[in-house]
Amino acid sequence: MNDLLAECTSKRNIAIEDFTLLSKHGVLGLYVECELTYLFIIKKEESVCYHYFAICNYEEFIESDIQFKERKLTNELIEINKYYSLGIIQMRIALNESKDIFDQLCSNSFCFKGKSVILPQDIQLLPKTHIPLYWNGENVLLQNILKPNFWGDSYIIEFFSIDNPFSKIFSSSEFDKINTKIKDLINIDLSFVYDRIGSFIFQFPITIMIEECNIINDRCKAKLSLNCYNDSIPSSDICTIIHTKQDDVITGFHVVEGIVNNYTFDIGDSNNYEYLIINKKNNLIYKHFLVNYMRQALISGNFNIQYSEPRIIRYEDNNNVEIEIFNQNLIMSGNKYAIDDRIRNRIRFNSIIKQSGDFRAFEKGQKKEALDFIREKIKSHSSSTSEICLWDPYLHCEGIFSTLYYSDIIGISMKCITSHSKNNKLKKLNGEEKIDFNKFINEQRQYFSRSNNKGINLEFRSTHENIGTDFHDRFIIFMPNDNSDFPIVYSLGTSISGFGLGHHVIQRTLDPLKIAYAFQQLWQILVLDTESLIIKLPDINKVR
Repeated sequence: MNDLLAECTSKRNIAIEDFTLLSKHGVLGLYVECELTYLFIIKKEESVCYHYFAICNYEEFIESDIQFKERKLTNELIEINKYYSLGIIQMRIALNESKDIFDQLCSNSFCFKGKSVILPQDIQLLPKTHIPLYWNGENVLLQNILKPNFWGDSYIIEFFSIDNPFSKIFSSSEFDKINTKIKDLINIDLSFVYDRIGSFIFQFPITIMIEECNIINDRCKAKLSLNCYNDSIPSSDICTIIHTKQDDVITGFHVVEGIVNNYTFDIGDSNNYEYLIINKKNNLIYKHFLVNYMRQALISGNFNIQYSEPRIIRYEDNNNVEIEIFNQNLIMSGNKYAIDDRIRNRIRFNSIIKQSGDFRAFEKGQKKEALDFIREKIKSHSSSTSEICLWDPYLHCEGIFSTLYYSDIIGISMKCITSHSKNNKLKKLNGEEKIDFNKFINEQRQYFSRSNNKGINLEFRSTHENIGTDFHDRFIIFMPNDNSDFPIVYSLGTSISGFGLGHHVIQRTLDPLKIAYAFQQLWQILVLDTESLIIKLPDINKVR
């Protein structure tokens, strides 16, 4: 604990010095005022204001248009639920006002427009962070919550909330609603950078240094040009470090001193071309950039066949659909082969293998392997999970025993949904007689007597008749302890009862929220129907 306190104190002291340096006129930009965008939550009954997120961006011009001096982006507060609402205000403030806000936050207080704001209890001041505009051809994730700096990179100094201050107030769906509303009104997307909920960020766009540094000719040479818009910065303070890398080793390296124009140099390679422009005197980074130059491109062109007859699809309702058809022509641009193709292909293959831990294909007869895979996921995710949901239309209690019962966390919430109609459909396909819903439930309950159900906190429900929506896909869902975090969802590819009967794939889904919400919506329908309950543990007798 003492080590953490010492670290926090040290970071705070460094950040205070950083703020003084970065906000100084001409160090990173010729700042004259700031734009403050403030997002807040109002608790309706008590009219209490809670800090949600803020960014104070340093600007190089004074806003003269009165309508942009202060804008209420939410003319009326946006209702999140019956207790809380969201508000957003954007306003221009003087540089000394920004410094005053920084000082207030350093003392763990903040007054906004004459009203005291409740800050996160564990807000921590962090030293300066350099944020590249682009990195390897893509936006840096933090750019989703910063104001775009079209000149280049930025520095930030951040008051960071160690824990999400609203995790016990808002549900996952409410966080989604808040962040969607924010994104609709302003270019801030906290759904991608949800760990910044509770942050207060001071952004310093880097505008005094413009660069051009590219690979040229035979991919072994590069050219650098620099232009500094502050004459008081000596050329001797500027240094540019360029290197290339492949397979985790440096393949090219060069250092350029001072401000140069069209300076050409040998680098020897173009893979993972990275350069860093720094000020040696104050240790600031003006630019950090990484790119992989494209060696070849496959261009697809579709050409209509003159006078060709379309493909016709005739449906039973006598409606016809015509599909216009084309010839495809592929054009290769650039070099088809490169010297390092063998290395690139091996790196790509290794990357696929490394990332395939959440993707497994199983063949006929591999029931044990599929169950072991699911059990391993249950054990690895249980410690960070508030509840595990099993959604399988052909789920039996035996499937629950062979999966969820392998969790070693006592009392973790487990929710399971099956389908009576789908189970009857399976019986029909197997030549067995259908059974009514009461008999189906009794069969499932009797199976649970095969375990002492120690440490199990389970609720097992079924859709039936007209209760609940029909469903087909099979999932296991790990809901996070932190409501602002994303659930983890695996598609099972087949029912647990079908493991080993044929080929199927178990894989982690890329968009888990929609699946988790769909499960919760169906669950809420079933909870309102007492007939849907198969069993509830630990009180095995507390059933209908």
